[in-house]
Amino acid sequence: MPTLLMLDTSLSMERKPEATPQDRNGSGSDSLLSLARHGLTVLLDHLEANLRLEQVALLCFGSRPEVLSGFSRDQSELRSRLSALRGAGATCFAPALHLALGMVSESWGAGPGGPKVNLLVVTDGGRGHGRDSLSAALEHVVPLQFRGTLTVVCLCHPDDDSAAASGARTAYEDLIARTGLPGEVLFPDSFPTRSIIC
Repeated sequence: MPTLLMLDTSLSMERKPEATPQDRNGSGSDSLLSLARHGLTVLLDHLEANLRLEQVALLCFGSRPEVLSGFSRDQSELRSRLSALRGAGATCFAPALHLALGMVSESWGAGPGGPKVNLLVVTDGGRGHGRDSLSAALEHVVPLQFRGTLTVVCLCHPDDDSAAASGARTAYEDLIARTGLPGEVLFPDSFPTRSIIC
């Protein structure tokens, strides 16, 4: 099943994760973006070792969305592009979602007869502001015309009071509901260092 990775590369992804009482001594010095890159690299390693025919695409979104790789089986190219990413700008989710849907439609067709496509969004929970925000995207999202799943990984604690995290679960659950795709919003229990992510 094809997989489209959507990685938030906004400036807020360069911050360190908020420590909780259970991980205050072990949160390390990695930024959220560094942890996200490492986690996606582990996913690509798994796909390459176990699902060699899997096609994966990579789209990042900060100030503007950018396709780093169209659907491909070349996991080494994706890993290389991931390692070079840096955070900058605001979270522009609406244009990223529009671009992602266009990529899926162009590569796999818009009808229900195509293959299932996994959409995996990795973000700090920030939803942006104004016309490029998640809220703006929600005003225009209709049930999608392809089969698949939508999973959102929010790299913030669900109880976090920061601007990025506040209301993230509700907003991204609303996005999933409006697309008509099955999916879920995931939050980490704690923030391990890169050395123990596997």
